[in-house]
Amino acid sequence: MSEFMEWEATIPMTAVPKARPRVTKHGTYMPKRYRDNKEALGWMIRRAKPPSFDGPVEIQLTFSAEAIHIRLAPSERSRPKGVRGDLDNLIGTITDVLQDMGVIANDRSVHQLEGSFNE
Repeated sequence: MSEFMEWEATIPMTAVPKARPRVTKHGTYMPKRYRDNKEALGWMIRRAKPPSFDGPVEIQLTFSAEAIHIRLAPSERSRPKGVRGDLDNLIGTITDVLQDMGVIANDRSVHQLEGSFNE
């Protein structure tokens, strides 16, 4: 785990949603707008000088029209045996199914979301 207790930064840019890969007869690629935004966000985070976290980490993200606020802290949680996949991908599956089943009208209507692994 990191020797740092936590790290926070406010990145002054608008967030862009993760794009889906585009598949063509010439191969698969991510859209240019997404690639450009990801690169710019990476440079802005690098300028904020985050520490490296070696073990489990808790992430809090707050989005506004002007900025993205990021908070990172070491986590005491561990991944349960037998659970596969990244947490964000597991959550995405659930929100997609909730939308597909008509439980929520659109996953864009989710305004707060929490997910964690519990042993």
